[in-house]
Amino acid sequence: MNFFAEIRESLGISWAALRANKMRSALATLGIVIGIVTVTLMGAAINGLNQAFIRNVSSMGANVFYVSRYKWFNRSYEDWLSMRRRPQITLVESEKAARLLTLAQAVAPVAEDSDTVKYGTRSADSVDIIGTTDAYLQTSGADISEGRFLTAADSEGTQPICVIGNDVATNLFRGESPLGKRIRISDRPFQVIGVLQKQGMAFNNSLDNRIVVPLRAFL
Repeated sequence: MNFFAEIRESLGISWAALRANKMRSALATLGIVIGIVTVTLMGAAINGLNQAFIRNVSSMGANVFYVSRYKWFNRSYEDWLSMRRRPQITLVESEKAARLLTLAQAVAPVAEDSDTVKYGTRSADSVDIIGTTDAYLQTSGADISEGRFLTAADSEGTQPICVIGNDVATNLFRGESPLGKRIRISDRPFQVIGVLQKQGMAFNNSLDNRIVVPLRAFL
C-alpha cells in the first residue's frame, strides 16, 4: 500500500508542478517533440539517400568495371582540361583488351555524344547517342521491351540501325510503334530496330534518353 501511495503522491506533485508552470511545461514538451521528429526525419532522409545510391549503382551493374579517360566527377576546370589532354581510347585498344580479358563475360567499347534527334516534325534535344557493340546489353544492365538489340553482325557493320530508349520512343512516337521507322541523327537516317526497357534515373541522368547505334556506324 505504501508503494501505491507514494506513486499517487508523486503523480500529484508532478501534476501540481505542471499546472503551476504551464508555459515552461509546454515549451519543454514542444522541445522534446521537435527533437524526436528531427532525429526521425534525419534517419529517414539518410536511409533514402543510401537506398537511392544503391539503386544508382545497381542500375549500372554490380559486376561492371569501367575504363574511361574521364573521371566521373570533375573537381575543377583545370582538372577537366587535364583529362581532355589524355589520349583517346581507340577501337584497336578496346578490341585488344577484349581478347586479353578472358575471364570477363562481356567487353563493350562505348563512344558517346549528344545530339538532336528528329522524326517527322517532332524532335528531341540533348539525346545521348551511344556507339557500341552487341555486348553492351550485358554490361549496361539494360533490356529490350520491343524489337531486338544489336547482333554481332550489326556490330561489325556500318548499317544505320538503332535501338532507342523509352523516353525517346515516348517523345518522338507518342504511342505509335517505332519499330521499322526512320529517325534522323545529325541529319543521318537510322532505322529503329528495338526499344529499351525503362530504367529511370542514375546520378541525376536519365537512362532512357539515349539511342544505341553500331560503333562503326557511330565512328
